[in-house]
Amino acid sequence: MPGPRPTRAPRVRDPGTSDAVTTGDTGVAWTVILGVVAVAWVGTYAAGGSKTAVPHLFYVPVILAAFRFRARGALAVALLAGLLAGPLTPLEAATGAGQAAANWVTRLVGFELLGQLTADLAGHSLASVRHQRTSRRFCAEMAAAVEGGQLRLVYQPVVDLRSGHLAGVEALVRWEHPARGTVPPAEFIAAAEAYGCIQVITRWVLAEACDQLAGWRSAGQADDDFVLAVNVSALDLGDPGVVDHLRVLLARTGVPARSVHLEITETALVADIDAVADHLATLREMGVRLAIDDFGTGESSLGHLHRFRVDLLKIDRVFVERFGDDDRADVIARGVVGIARALALATVAEGIETSGQARQVRSFGCDLGQGFLFGRPVPAADLTAILADPVPFTVATRALLDPTSAPSS
Repeated sequence: MPGPRPTRAPRVRDPGTSDAVTTGDTGVAWTVILGVVAVAWVGTYAAGGSKTAVPHLFYVPVILAAFRFRARGALAVALLAGLLAGPLTPLEAATGAGQAAANWVTRLVGFELLGQLTADLAGHSLASVRHQRTSRRFCAEMAAAVEGGQLRLVYQPVVDLRSGHLAGVEALVRWEHPARGTVPPAEFIAAAEAYGCIQVITRWVLAEACDQLAGWRSAGQADDDFVLAVNVSALDLGDPGVVDHLRVLLARTGVPARSVHLEITETALVADIDAVADHLATLREMGVRLAIDDFGTGESSLGHLHRFRVDLLKIDRVFVERFGDDDRADVIARGVVGIARALALATVAEGIETSGQARQVRSFGCDLGQGFLFGRPVPAADLTAILADPVPFTVATRALLDPTSAPSS
């Protein structure tokens, strides 16, 4: 029976971008701000008018409100300050006459402009400072996770839909945090990309996966056609150090470059087109095979095929899971396979959970498939057991793809 579909974890939210404050902090902040307003009003009134230096104290609560509560807080406090420094403080020190409307209206406009400008600047500068602080903390934690052995790889089978053989695996990273337990990949990968330290994870994944494939090869359990798929991000593709790192790994482990498939999302391809194109060209010259992941879900899928030289297209699970319910999903999947064949590219269908879906994509001419139907992501030891005796896996897979091939009891 296929297992439940994995849910996509939410992206990590940068606390530095939040304007929310706790109830206790809000109360304290408003108390301080209104206290300064009261002191400014009493001082202005006691000094006899707005031409003294005391009304300038009203700028203090306006600035505090702008920093703490942004534009709306600054607007309210500036309006209050303008009224208290104007109509509610009616006497001028020099003449003892009522304050001219033009004077306090001008002051009110000044308070408002200062408040809004400060709120805008504070919103950008404080968010940047908090983001940098959070970034440094997260990246340090991520580096400690790599050094401390908190990351581990699991491998999901990739099946040849024509023969039923195990064609390869996709390496997927997991983070076992000592305090928080298992952190969802979609969460910490998104955070690592946002904070600019995804390369630390990618280099570790490439090293671990290549070492594992080298071990399978030395044991005679994997040949040159066995595929190792690894996901890379936009930041990885823009970093020449990752390309050099992979080159060194292939030389050290003896893994053939063509056995490594780098899976690239369509969003990564538009991050920095020129840099991406150069590095993809270098990788292909090395012999590494490239796959566009989630093909068909991006905004410029066909444009990417024209601009970038790749070897495989991965049909996104969003189409596979709708087979039988949405005729358009069938048409799109069949179309992707047709485009791939015309361009001499291989195709991989991901998210296969039922034998009906597997048979459907195979009828379209899709080459490879992966999903819970064929196997969940498992530790290397479990995959090693399958590779040591692949016949039961192949027989079971063939039965899923073609029930008539199942051995009779």
